Amino acid sequence: MRPFPASLLLASALVPIAFSSAALAQQVPQGVHDDVGADIIVTAAFARDRFAVPTAVSVLEGEALTRNIRGSIGETLAKQPGVSATFFGPNASRPILRGFDGERVRILTDGIGSFDVSNTSADHAVAINPLLADRVEVVRGPAALLYGSGAIGGVVNVTDRRIARDIPDEWAHIDAMGTLASGAKERSLAGAIDVPLGKTGLVAH
Repeated sequence: MRPFPASLLLASALVPIAFSSAALAQQVPQGVHDDVGADIIVTAAFARDRFAVPTAVSVLEGEALTRNIRGSIGETLAKQPGVSATFFGPNASRPILRGFDGERVRILTDGIGSFDVSNTSADHAVAINPLLADRVEVVRGPAALLYGSGAIGGVVNVTDRRIARDIPDEWAHIDAMGTLASGAKERSLAGAIDVPLGKTGLVAH
């Protein structure tokens, strides 16, 4: 009997295995080419709004705002959670949110910057009169970055009466408010008058 090399015997034994694996790879699963009809059903998760981020917001309005109102926006918010205030004399007070102040805290009026230099110089007053405010919102956390990359401390947005939201029924609508504090000898007075301009739909403030 003629002997065969061991390598040749091993190669001849692996040939059927290679052919069988190739045949299995070429098999098409049953039902792939079946007609599924005109309707295609897709199952997926609901789309997420990029602006739907965790938000920590404190709101002062109505009676709560009236009880806490002071001569400056910083002193008005000083009793809110996570809020303190700087103080450099009457009216020169700015909010400190979670230890951040200056450029790291944005102060807005109706969503627009307050246009003052209190963020760069702490002894300057914020150009917002809290006595005319209808609503004050304090935004903390990731949602504050929606107002700019520098607002890592938070955002204070004051909604006041300078932009009329309805037309007065009377010839003129007058609002007035004053504060008196005996300890600090504080006396503040503010007022606002809204006058409708005929039937134009405009209101003079």
